Amino acid sequence: MKAFVATLAIVAVAGFVLLALRSALRVLWLAVGPTQGAREHELRETTRLKDDLDIALRNLREVRFDHATGKLDDSDAAELSARYERRALGAMSALEKPKVAQPPDPPPPLDPSLDVTPGPAPIDPAERP
Repeated sequence: MKAFVATLAIVAVAGFVLLALRSALRVLWLAVGPTQGAREHELRETTRLKDDLDIALRNLREVRFDHATGKLDDSDAAELSARYERRALGAMSALEKPKVAQPPDPPPPLDPSLDVTPGPAPIDPAERP
């Protein structure tokens, strides 16, 4: 009987510890999780835009080379150049758009016992009237 009660007590304590740990981890996840996900999304989007810009510029150089060597006539070269220029400009403008800045994290609360606000300056005895 004592073993059963001891086992039951251990299970109950473990349950309360897990419940507290779950709550703490949930608060931590809510505080950090969405911000981390937003940063990863922004990094993926920036990488995608840089890749789009590189591809558009590479294709534009190829069109100009093919036109210079006579592989493309003037109308096809103008059409393709305009298409790739629009893509490159779109990627560049998207890369240069200011990102919505995340507000900085608030500073941690200060311990009131460590208050170092300046008080009145001490009077130097030599400066007394």
